[in-house]
Parts: sequence; C-alpha cells; structure tokens
Amino acid sequence: MQLLDTHKLSMLNSSGPKETGLHLAQFLTDTKVTPIGEWRRPARVGGLRVGGFSFALLDLGTPMSIEATARADQFLIMSCLRGSASMNVDGRSINVSAGSGFVARPLQYLKARLSSDCIRLVVAIESYLLDPDVYPEHSPFTVDGPAMRPWFEVVQFLLSSSLLQVANEDPAMLKSMEGVLLGLLRSNALRSLFDSKQNSIASCDVRRAEIFIQAHAPNDISLKEIAAAARAVPRTLQSHFMRYRRVTPMQYLCNVRLDAARDLLLSGKALVADAAFECGFGHRGRFAHLYRRRFGESPSATLQRLG
Repeated sequence: MQLLDTHKLSMLNSSGPKETGLHLAQFLTDTKVTPIGEWRRPARVGGLRVGGFSFALLDLGTPMSIEATARADQFLIMSCLRGSASMNVDGRSINVSAGSGFVARPLQYLKARLSSDCIRLVVAIESYLLDPDVYPEHSPFTVDGPAMRPWFEVVQFLLSSSLLQVANEDPAMLKSMEGVLLGLLRSNALRSLFDSKQNSIASCDVRRAEIFIQAHAPNDISLKEIAAAARAVPRTLQSHFMRYRRVTPMQYLCNVRLDAARDLLLSGKALVADAAFECGFGHRGRFAHLYRRRFGESPSATLQRLG
C-alpha cells in the first residue's frame, strides 16, 4: 500500500510512552503504551477525523505493548502496513502480518504487542454508523484483497490529497466524504468479510461477563460472581461461552491473567513470582504450567529473552 509514502498527515513525535498514549487518545481512545525493552527512538503518531471515522497512523519504532480502553460505541479496523503485531481480542490470539488486519466490533477488549518496525493504520468508526448487532465479533482481511482493496484505495486518496483541508471548512463536503467511506464499507467490504456461517455474534451476557473479567481479573472471583455481573445463570453463561468463545468463563479468566503476566514479564517490570501474584495466580508451579501450555515457553524463558 502506497499510503506510507504518500500520506499528508502531520506526525507528532513522542519522547515516551505516556506522551504517545496522549497522542493516540486525540484520534482514537485512551490507550496505555508500554515499551518492551528500551525506548529506542521517538514514536510518531498522526491522524484525523472524517465525520464518524477517526484515522490514526502509528510508527512506534520500538517493540511495544498497547492496551486500549474498551469502547462500547466504536468499531475498529486495524491493519499492519509494515511489520507485525500479536493481538489479544477478548482472550483470542490473532497474529497480524504486514499487509493484513481485522475488523473488531464494539465491546472488544484489545491488547497488542507490536514489532519495532510495525506501522499500523487504525480506523475507529462510531457505532451510530454501523449496527453492532448486525456484524460478528471480528474478521481478518488482507489490505490488497478483493473485500478491502477498494475501501483502502479511497482511504489512501483521502489521506494523500489536499481535499481534506478544503473539506474541513465545508461541513457538507465532509459529510459527503463520510458517506462515501461508509457506503463502500457497508456495501462491499463488510458484506464480503462477515460470513455468518463462520462468525457468530456473542450474546450480551458473554460480553458483559468479559468486561467484568477484564476489570477484575487479578481478584479472586468465582463463576457465580461472573454470572451475576453478566445477569445470567452460571449454566447458561457456561453454555454461551462454549458456543461463542470455545472456552469456559473460568478458562477465559485464566487466559486474561496469563496475558497480563506475559506483558509484565516482557516489559521487565516483574520477576516470575511477582507477575504470577499480581495477575491472580496463587501457586507458582501451576502458573508456570499454564503459562507454558499457552505460550509454548516457561515464564523464566520469557524473562531471559530481555537480557
């Protein structure tokens, strides 16, 4: 995609993770940025808004862990134009390589570990433009694939031209641009991506449970408490999790804790025992067993890679 060489976005330089998070919040949502290892060079962030669409281009220059605040009112289109990212979407791991990405519907919990050369284009879409109940949880795509290529070509044209400067002074023109983006997205891209036979919309109780788990993962919480927060009986919630997530609520909780522990280890901010304790694991041996099963290496091996 030629956007990297042709865009006319003003890129803000950030000297640290806090400043980078503040820059991202201007275009997307509140974001926690944590470098994995040493901060190598200033991060660069640029973006703009077109009606209900917000665009952000990220060139971080350092391996990063990014955690976005859950939003109940935005779709997200995330793609890697260069480099790669390992995403955690509501407990599911998704690897995104250069030239690919995925669409996430509202009420998603998102984390990412980005390579140092990763350049990402993130598009947030207000949910008043798209009905969240119509679209499944998420769907992967390739930027140059037949579903998304026409839409990305329009995005490239908008971000690479001087038209937006004119449109910012003309609300009617800005609305027309929003209409073009939305019409092409709904009529071609999303219809091609979301196959109801392969994707399923999670029930409301599952989404409420996920939000509760993300907020209380380090605590000693039970299935009964999770079900109460989800406004469901435990048996029904178990059934819905297996249907939509292919794990039980308690397995989902365990995965969230393991991912949080891995982030602590990769950031160099905790030793193995401390990471286990802070993330809700009372037994270090069981933590190590579960960690190895999920990530294919021991917690100590993860920690040693930073040295």
